[in-house]
Amino acid sequence: MKQRKINIRMPHRNLKQKASTNDYTELIEEDCVITIPEYGRLLYKNIDFDSREIIKQLQKVQFNYRERTGGLKTRTESIGNKPRNPRRHDVCEIASLAIKHPVAHDLLIELAKVMTEVFRQDLPEEYERHAALLESEEILPEYLIPEAPFTSGVVNKNDAIQYHWDNGNVEGMMSVMIVFKNLVSGGFLSIPQLDIAFETGDCTVLIFDGKGLMHGVTPITLHGENAYRYSVVFYVRQGMWQCLSAEQELDRIREISSFNEQLNYEKKNGHKEKTGT
Repeated sequence: MKQRKINIRMPHRNLKQKASTNDYTELIEEDCVITIPEYGRLLYKNIDFDSREIIKQLQKVQFNYRERTGGLKTRTESIGNKPRNPRRHDVCEIASLAIKHPVAHDLLIELAKVMTEVFRQDLPEEYERHAALLESEEILPEYLIPEAPFTSGVVNKNDAIQYHWDNGNVEGMMSVMIVFKNLVSGGFLSIPQLDIAFETGDCTVLIFDGKGLMHGVTPITLHGENAYRYSVVFYVRQGMWQCLSAEQELDRIREISSFNEQLNYEKKNGHKEKTGT
């Protein structure tokens, strides 16, 4: 596999701006490992993978725009496990796709094992560092994707995602992405800090530090009814170390709900006493 070295530079595009084909001087289309001095390595690789059943199941999923960490809106569904979110649902839980489309979710969980092997074989040093960091997080085994060093993932559909950092990831850990693509032009993954973009054709894998490198997707053009671009990304989610066992999480949310109900009751009754009603 081709080995390359690229230095970091200051990006000339801003966070949450749309990615453009004018944002880089080189489009990478062949397998390579890129070394970024004082930063680490990333992998770009085409793999032989039969995605037909995954695509068949994903086409049954309705993708709606959701707000990710940092306020970024994407057409996405979550995979694996989710930490507590006090503003929405203050409990650790399984991802929504597992409930709404369990067959699709199970296939993506199996895909995580394939991605793990690519990670282990092609970036062994980075894999060991990633695994060590995961162990230091002390996350309960039930919140890890089986036989894979990830807690979570997302699948995006036909989404030219604006420039962003993966702020929901644990710092220093890698994002592992595979793209499934048919009858599509564009949809390259641009990394302006490196002045490059990756072609991301069908069944291409990209392993990189998504929290450390700003990235975005160039405009996507669909050519026909059967056109699609799915990107599936696996990672370790921040905050998963706080998750208790499923039974303890349920007890915790019951206590919180009971406490909140008591506070609301006291507020209402206190108001009645003050007003004399």
